[in-house]
Amino acid sequence: MAAILKRQKSIRKKPNVVVIGGGTGTSQLLRGLKQYPVNLKAIVTTADTGGSSGVLRKEFGMSPPGDVRQCFVALNEGSHPFLHFFNSRFSDGSLKGHSFGNLFFALLWQKYKDFPKAVREAEQMVDAVHNVIPVTHTPTNLVAHLEDGTVVASETDIIQIPDLYKELRNIEIEPKGVRVNREARYALDSADVILLGPGNVVASLTPPLLISSIADGMIESEAKKVLIINLMNQYNITGDFEVEDYLVYFDHILGMNVFDTVVYNNAHISEERLAKLGVKDKIVQAMCFREGIEYIGRSLVSSKNVHIEKGDILDRTLIKHDEKKIAKVIYEQIIKK
Repeated sequence: MAAILKRQKSIRKKPNVVVIGGGTGTSQLLRGLKQYPVNLKAIVTTADTGGSSGVLRKEFGMSPPGDVRQCFVALNEGSHPFLHFFNSRFSDGSLKGHSFGNLFFALLWQKYKDFPKAVREAEQMVDAVHNVIPVTHTPTNLVAHLEDGTVVASETDIIQIPDLYKELRNIEIEPKGVRVNREARYALDSADVILLGPGNVVASLTPPLLISSIADGMIESEAKKVLIINLMNQYNITGDFEVEDYLVYFDHILGMNVFDTVVYNNAHISEERLAKLGVKDKIVQAMCFREGIEYIGRSLVSSKNVHIEKGDILDRTLIKHDEKKIAKVIYEQIIKK
């Protein structure tokens, strides 16, 4: 009887899904996946140095809140009226460029002096079902080593390097002994599915993987591991990368291939739409495939363009994944199997 009950509980258990990244891409994926019967945890970068997050980081010494804020809103919007304003930005005065949500997290950080604790407090306020996990307790910095010997520190400066995809020799994170958030490692250890992407390859997806505990967790986990390819390359960061180039890049970061599955968009984006938006990035192509990896190509493009908040001073990717399409593919083709 005990064995039967244990088996029934196992059947009823919602799968644990961990998403690694930050920013618009990760938040779109979370919006879609939360509609399904899964337990979601988002492990989010703490290396951002740009925009409102960069200012708050510099002034208060706190972890940059922007990526956490976007994922927090994606997972909890609708659960409390005040979240409707979290992504809204001040467009004038000394607060120009700051979002309400970033300032809210800055206030909580000022109280607790521990960013993960501040995030937990925010989640308790809205009775959060899912969790956002800053990957470290304190801010981190990306450091890029270029082929000509130049060393560039700061995520904001790194992603501005012309033809970064050609010039980058190695990338690391500082401080080397940064305190990892144990919740992040626990999430990986208990995951049934781990998803990396979509998102800015250097700014959002790479930083968490450069922390040894997180990289080890990825490698050692028996979960299904999925790489979700961006819709578009970023002209100075990934150039004309194909799907295989993304895999090669993360092979280098992790020291080996860990992915069982690759999900990519195979729908065309019209030249007319790209021209109208002034997009100069190239669509990611799938030209070759590795043995031993499952490739899932589907139409994943949203017909809606990314809305840019007034007062936002950062460049944003204007074409995004359709949250419903990408979540359906991930759930039905990977999680549910």
